[in-house]
Amino acid sequence: MDTWAYPYRLPVFERLNERVEVETFFSRPQPFDHVEGVSLEGSPLRSRSGRWLFALAPVHLLWRRYDVYMVGQIGVESVVGAFFTLLMARLRRKPLVLWTDYIETETYRRNKKVKRFFGDFIRRNFIRHCAAAMAFGSYTENYLKKISGGRLRVFSVAQAVPESCNADVQAEDGFGEEFRGKVLLLYLGYLRKSKGGDFLIRCFREMGRSDAMLLIVGSGEEEERWKALAGDSEYIRFLGHVEGKEKARCYAHADVFVMPTEHDTWGLVVNEAMYYGLPIVVTDAAGASELISDNGIVVECNNANGMKTALTRLIEDECLRREMGEKSRAYIARYGVEYAADSFMRVIRYVSGRASGATA
Repeated sequence: MDTWAYPYRLPVFERLNERVEVETFFSRPQPFDHVEGVSLEGSPLRSRSGRWLFALAPVHLLWRRYDVYMVGQIGVESVVGAFFTLLMARLRRKPLVLWTDYIETETYRRNKKVKRFFGDFIRRNFIRHCAAAMAFGSYTENYLKKISGGRLRVFSVAQAVPESCNADVQAEDGFGEEFRGKVLLLYLGYLRKSKGGDFLIRCFREMGRSDAMLLIVGSGEEEERWKALAGDSEYIRFLGHVEGKEKARCYAHADVFVMPTEHDTWGLVVNEAMYYGLPIVVTDAAGASELISDNGIVVECNNANGMKTALTRLIEDECLRREMGEKSRAYIARYGVEYAADSFMRVIRYVSGRASGATA
């Protein structure tokens, strides 16, 4: 069971289905923010989905039997379905697995106190009945171990973006003449407060660089405020929301990818930027920051001096940008469909082996 049918998840489930028989239930297949609705027609997966009332619980579990039950996330729209799945796993005496990317950051602790309290309570009571958990990243792993008192077997894995989700781009599809000769710093994502775009704009303006341009790609409720912060600067451009080849063009022709987030459970844009060979500047408030070693720079969240130092270093050193970008491309090649399917199989084999041992 999963919350949303995102495009990057289906290829993983389809590859997994070649190894074990998989049935999926999505509580929300319809569009979410800018994510297009994903059609399940024609997929080799046996999939079901629901909306609102019908999304509350995968009732087909009443008459279907499975060897392993897996729940992806526990959100507002899926909490009933998650506990319904737990109930069926208990009744069938089969192992239950939670896979999640939940993390805690200072921003989340400060702004989501009530949600955090109830979320901890729900997750703590849910994982008491789990045979294992898949954590997307070490931040999530540490959180799950904390609320379980270290009693839960947690498999820490990286989020993966299937290669098929990254579009090809031609060399001639670059930006216009006005961008030529500038080091292009790329922010790509939702324009929300928690994404830290306002912080990045302030840092860039304070740097006073005329040899670099900051490209803000995306849309959201903060757009007008961020544009006001940018003012009349000719070195900050807002390119709006892009998809497919337009998004690929932004990645392919940028020089540095910047993710100044205050809270991101992962941040798949980091995976995407690495695929296109970009050096990465990311804050330590993103789960994906663990993908960054010598292929970029991890900056303390909201540390203006740290951000400006990192950007200055990369703007002024073309060789370093090229070296880090090559390493990004090499590192992310490890995290595709095969890696993701293997990660699920590791957990499935583990809980299946435990169940067999308990029965024997």
